[in-house]
Amino acid sequence: MNPEPSTRLLRGQLLGLQIAKFRREHSLTQAQLATAAGVGLESLRKLEQGHVDQPGVFRIADIADALGVTVHQLLPARPNRVSSIGYEGCDIDSFVDTIQKAGVDLIADVRLTSVFHGAAV
Repeated sequence: MNPEPSTRLLRGQLLGLQIAKFRREHSLTQAQLATAAGVGLESLRKLEQGHVDQPGVFRIADIADALGVTVHQLLPARPNRVSSIGYEGCDIDSFVDTIQKAGVDLIADVRLTSVFHGAAV
């Protein structure tokens, strides 16, 4: 189910505010961020002004990388959302720190613990 256009626009506006906030925190101009992210200056301006209701995920990722933040830090928070997280290569302390910073309050471990011999899983 797709969100209503007004909801998408609101999320686009919140995304734009986050991008602008992090850009200013890093003392970057729009032109500098656009160059660092490999996006057009006009595209970045439209994003920051909240005029893009469905920006591409790769564009958001490029901007996040250029700002040194995660995509999740740029995206507006949504209550009651379900997320997935990997743990490979993490020690327990960094894993717990990451999920606490993300505001996770419930974890379900759904790793496969049974081995099926001779059956395709």
